[in-house]
Amino acid sequence: MNRDEIVRSSDYWFEHAQNELYAQVAEYLEKEGISQNDFARKLGVSKGYVSQILNGNFNYTLKKLIELSLAIGKAPSIQYEDVDEMIVNDELKVKLLKERLESGKSRKTSPDSRKNSPAPKSSSKRAMKTHAKLVRKK
Repeated sequence: MNRDEIVRSSDYWFEHAQNELYAQVAEYLEKEGISQNDFARKLGVSKGYVSQILNGNFNYTLKKLIELSLAIGKAPSIQYEDVDEMIVNDELKVKLLKERLESGKSRKTSPDSRKNSPAPKSSSKRAMKTHAKLVRKK
């Protein structure tokens, strides 16, 4: 399965939404210093329910997604864009990233040159794992 087919897959977008929700909830819990139990009480749900969200084993309704978003102080926003245009932009980003990585390898990065490089986000790591999982499924 190529990238184009993956991006057109509903499984991909479902996993993408789960990864983003996970990242937002995890960041909120860490920032506020609250436990899963406390968050579950705030939502009026079980700790197991919160655990499902954080483990990615959660198939939420749109209403529940909105409730969770508001509970962590975020306004939910769904953005729709043309799939073909998104794929072209995504391919361009991948190409630029590869070029950046290759140029970094060729000039042996020093500690000083890495200061300006952004640290990868955990949601990006999860998205990469999701991509690999979808490729293996097909």
